[in-house]
Amino acid sequence: MEAILVFDDKCGPYSIFAGGVKGKIVPLGYSTKEARKLMKAQFGKDYGFTLMLFTKGKVYWGPSAAKETVRIAYASWFQNIMYYTYPLIVNSLNIILRRKTLPSSPSFGQKRLLDAGEMKLTENTRKIFVKLL
Repeated sequence: MEAILVFDDKCGPYSIFAGGVKGKIVPLGYSTKEARKLMKAQFGKDYGFTLMLFTKGKVYWGPSAAKETVRIAYASWFQNIMYYTYPLIVNSLNIILRRKTLPSSPSFGQKRLLDAGEMKLTENTRKIFVKLL
């Protein structure tokens, strides 16, 4: 396994997407204790509500997480398509499913991060990541 994908496990389409990456990526539902521990170790209490991908050296969120997930689990040519269509897909699902909890990017320090991004893992996050794999 190369990575851990944290996804909205209360959303059917996300669960299907996460199920499709098994074998190369460990899917962890957002509501699980393990996922929350991992996100809290990296971002503190305000870890947002968005797709996240943890790898051995970095964490990705939002469209960047979708793009990197596709790169690892599927064909690399598909990753740019996923990056650019991810916001449209998420917004459409929010409307169709009438979601009450809308995606939000995490914070780091006291600053809200952009909707898409990546950063190095903190040492504490790296230790938790290794245990979860």
